[in-house]
Amino acid sequence: SKLNQTQIIAFVGTGNNPKCPNSRVFVWDDYRRKVIGEIKFNNDVKNVMIHSERLVVVLQYNIYSYALANLEKVDSIKTIPNPKGICAINYQGKLIVATVDVRPGRFIIYHSAEHSQKSYSSGFGDIQMLSMNAAGSLVGVASPDGTLVKIFKTDDGEELKTFRRGNSAAIISSIAFGTDDRFVAVSSDKMTIHVFALDNTQSQQSSDPFRELPETSTRENSASEASILGMGLSYLKDSISDYLGGEKSVAQVRLSYDNETLWLSSNASIQAPIVSFSTTEEDQLNVVSPCGNLFKCQFDPTSGGEGSILSTFSWLIGDEAQEVEIDENKASSVVNQEDEKWLLL
Repeated sequence: SKLNQTQIIAFVGTGNNPKCPNSRVFVWDDYRRKVIGEIKFNNDVKNVMIHSERLVVVLQYNIYSYALANLEKVDSIKTIPNPKGICAINYQGKLIVATVDVRPGRFIIYHSAEHSQKSYSSGFGDIQMLSMNAAGSLVGVASPDGTLVKIFKTDDGEELKTFRRGNSAAIISSIAFGTDDRFVAVSSDKMTIHVFALDNTQSQQSSDPFRELPETSTRENSASEASILGMGLSYLKDSISDYLGGEKSVAQVRLSYDNETLWLSSNASIQAPIVSFSTTEEDQLNVVSPCGNLFKCQFDPTSGGEGSILSTFSWLIGDEAQEVEIDENKASSVVNQEDEKWLLL
């Protein structure tokens, strides 16, 4: 995790090297090229994030915040078992943290200014992941099957939107808010980036399969028969709406991968693309793939529809070979479809 536009970076060791175990967090000053701080834990660190005032460390059952100036512990949050390190912070103003509660399906909003924690229901049985906008005013929560994403206000937990990514289960890898919070982008292992509108004038409501059904029977039945029929239709409508409800994405960008890229992705540290909005152009997205490709994408914020890939850059495959020194004791060898040998550091 990097501190805004500075050269201060917080990272966790890989665990393969005894000098950098998973149970330590290091603060690195890239200008001075040295470690300027270190925190040791008894258990593995699941996630680490850095704020202008705090360092946030996620463990299996707890989240700790430390003062960045001296790395002294300021506060802690108890969570449900959190092996994926589900947590999000803001980057503007005082620190706000969003994470999972000790009760399944609920999330916690922690405000550092008041040292307060509030718990809210997501409406899901479990939470797959969550993300926060830069100001910390909104939080996006993904359903356990990855079909729905809900947007809540962090000050009172009010639900603002329910977005439908699709009807099939997926691993949600990232939820990104636009710089002006007009749009939300969601990426998953389905390799399609969905862009949703937070502005009601641009959102696309999913169709209601019962919108033409009358509230009561039009036949000349008895009052009891009409009541029973109305209750049945109401229950069926609610059940189908839960499955098919939610606003559809206004734009989609489909990433294209060849077989080699898909094969290489299984050896990567991330298993699905990560998306973020451009800081200068509201209609552009930056997407990092599991195998080291950076896609620059564009969508139409007015008419929506299919987006396009403007450019692609790869860290693994280049036009010119680069000569590097490799310690084969610290590398694993793999072979692609052309029987060329790669060494993954």
